[in-house]
Amino acid sequence: MWRATVRSLLGRKFRLILTSISIVLGVSFVSGAFILTDSLSTRFDSLFQSVNQDIDVEVRGVPVSGDVPDLGLGDGRVPIPEAILDGVRKVDGVEYASPGVTGQAVVVGKDGKAIVGFGPPALGGSWDPDDKESPLSLRSGRAPNADDEVVLTAYTADEADVAVGDEVRIVAAGGTQTYEVVGIAQYRDGNRDSLAGETYAAFTIPEAQRMLNVPGGYSIIDVHGSGDVSNDQLKQRIEQVAGSQTEVLTNDELNAEQTSDIKEGLGFFNTFLLVFAGVALFVGAFIIANTFSILVAQRTRELALLRALGASRGQVTRSVLAEAFVVGLISSAVGLAGGVGLSYGLQALFSLLGQGFPDGPTRIEPRTIIVALIVGVGVTCAAALFPARKAARIAPVAAMRDSAIPDKPLRRQATVGAVLAAAGAVAMFIGLTGGPLLVLGLGVLLVFLGVALLSPVLSRPVVAGLGAILGRSITGRLGTENASRNPRRTAATAAALMIGLALVGAIGVIGASAKTSIKDLVQGTGADFIIQSTIQFGAAAGVSDDALAKIDDVAGIDSISTLAFDQAHIDGDGTTDGVQAANDGYVSTILDLKAVDGDVDRVPDGSVLISESSAKDRGLAVGQKIKLTYSTGQGSTLKVAGVFEDNSLADGLIVPIGERAKFFDTDVQIAFVSVSDGADMDDVHSRLDKALADFPTIDVQDQSEFTKQQTAQIDQVIVVFQGFLVLAIVIAAIGIVNTLALSVLERTRELGMLRAIGMTRKQVKRMVRTESVIIALFGALLGVVVGVGFGIALQQALSDQGIEKLALPWLQLIIYVIVAAIIGVLAAVLPARRAAKLNILNAIKTE
Repeated sequence: MWRATVRSLLGRKFRLILTSISIVLGVSFVSGAFILTDSLSTRFDSLFQSVNQDIDVEVRGVPVSGDVPDLGLGDGRVPIPEAILDGVRKVDGVEYASPGVTGQAVVVGKDGKAIVGFGPPALGGSWDPDDKESPLSLRSGRAPNADDEVVLTAYTADEADVAVGDEVRIVAAGGTQTYEVVGIAQYRDGNRDSLAGETYAAFTIPEAQRMLNVPGGYSIIDVHGSGDVSNDQLKQRIEQVAGSQTEVLTNDELNAEQTSDIKEGLGFFNTFLLVFAGVALFVGAFIIANTFSILVAQRTRELALLRALGASRGQVTRSVLAEAFVVGLISSAVGLAGGVGLSYGLQALFSLLGQGFPDGPTRIEPRTIIVALIVGVGVTCAAALFPARKAARIAPVAAMRDSAIPDKPLRRQATVGAVLAAAGAVAMFIGLTGGPLLVLGLGVLLVFLGVALLSPVLSRPVVAGLGAILGRSITGRLGTENASRNPRRTAATAAALMIGLALVGAIGVIGASAKTSIKDLVQGTGADFIIQSTIQFGAAAGVSDDALAKIDDVAGIDSISTLAFDQAHIDGDGTTDGVQAANDGYVSTILDLKAVDGDVDRVPDGSVLISESSAKDRGLAVGQKIKLTYSTGQGSTLKVAGVFEDNSLADGLIVPIGERAKFFDTDVQIAFVSVSDGADMDDVHSRLDKALADFPTIDVQDQSEFTKQQTAQIDQVIVVFQGFLVLAIVIAAIGIVNTLALSVLERTRELGMLRAIGMTRKQVKRMVRTESVIIALFGALLGVVVGVGFGIALQQALSDQGIEKLALPWLQLIIYVIVAAIIGVLAAVLPARRAAKLNILNAIKTE
């Protein structure tokens, strides 16, 4: 039996190679995800250990509150009083202690644009000339000696296009300031220009305290011990003098914390890649099952002969599974190599997008190899199990009379499919209405399985309908009959394409709905201009009072509606609500709130407006007084003036604009500007740009510009998802090629007879091509319907998150169907050519 298995593998190696491609792609994603995250994690571990190697103990301020995240920019922590530095330096066992000030500092390039994005942060800090073991060293120039001087890292200087002696503008919490570049720095570890693509500007300590909003204190104190005591003992001694408003960490604790933060971020990315790997493997399983089913059908007489010669059912089953095992094993090995290439490719892609990573070796853990083998071999063998059991049920005598196993009726399969689809829909509903994401994923999986089982029932009428359109000629009718001859095979081949297009279609529906909702939302504000910072977070992310004053002075401005954000506890409980500080213009003009009770057209001083859902959850009503505690720990006691219907723009609480002085970020986050009647929009736009020229991080956009920017971000996300999901469609196309190639082989005698009675080679090609296109279109139509259903369900679930308008991307969906037809044409090229080149006499003699 083993020799027969080996001969079977060698005799069908091309078909099995095509089958293995789906497993190779899936395993590449799985192994690539682990290789990339393991490699980056190791590199960051090494980086942090190198950067922190001379820090035995670090002292830092405690968080401002549990509601304020430490973004790694120096924000969100209480400054360390300068007096504590003297106490730390006097601790027995301390050789020296270096103070540092850190925060967000955005460098503006020569082109007037801020060097900032969604990737690495824009950092600022102090340059301590007495710090003997600073991670930075001067590459050229000198250290800053005056408050109008700055040192930039080499990467930052290159990005800003400046050199020693040039002037550069920097935006931070302390405002916008022009500095002379007096030095270019590099990191001691490997003479790096940057650690991971961040920008960094170093000031004198007094200037850093002013610009980074750490007045009269420090962000950190790095301590180097004398070596007489352990780091743990040194930490205990420093804690006694550092006070209750500080945290003291040893070198090991500091490295572990930084590594943990990185691993958390990498874990999300790892999950993201594994999801797509799961999709590829799920689609590939259909291809494998279909391929082995066809191979078993073609080997009916061969397997029957083995049974007649004494092979048991178990031996036949094991023979087919052994073929699957070898295919899975080889595919896993190739996929593992592909995962290495994928990890390099993704790093190069992120570098192009401005997301830098530390250099270092590629790490392949034993776990990665084991997982790759288990996944590749496991999926292949699991998909081949049903065909293997079917092979074992072949009756020797009946098979040797050339009588294949008859297909079972579809009724039972359709019933199981309907039950699975219904169960999946219920699980999706639970997942979309607040249930765990795992339940949602299970629901999607069950729906796909249910539809796949139902698709043979659907294939006959759909294929007949498509054949009526495409199969008017004799070759078209023959191609249609071939596609409908075996509904299970047609459905299994189309199912792979259905899954890929369903996921792409669902993403398309969500994207179109989100963009339509944004357009309606922006138009509904009635504002002519939207003004906000180009920085997404940090102390410099906002529209300052100075900028608002400049806006107010512009001729042609009718009103300015402003908004700031924070989190708040109500009456000291443990939960938080989103809170907005808004002026009356924003409340009455932009929000257009619908009152449930009280007055919601304005928010007077000393009052608060609350959403209906928050009021119900907390049992609050108009007239009650509540105590709000913001993320800074400051708060106010306010009277509930009105309850409004839940609004996508206002979820939670609305307080007077003056309350923002107690917020963590005191600046306005966004300003909506309306122009006076008769004012020229272009002129006002130009005057606003000119007025805000000294605020390089603030962007002025009209409605169309703002909408275009927001929808462009959505398009970028959609492109990323669709780019990964294209792999599933590629796998599906390979499945069609494989099925057609095996089908041509199975119908060799039939094709020979057709050629003998006068069918030309071109007609044979056209017949095979018609069959391929019909299968592809069936899968596409099924996928579009399922995808639109998924998309509508997701939109409804997200309607209270701002995606209120349902929109179907009709053009996009039509393009998907056209692409599917093209895939069908391309997939038929090789099988059609093979069919057309068959020798007529040899084909007729084929048994």
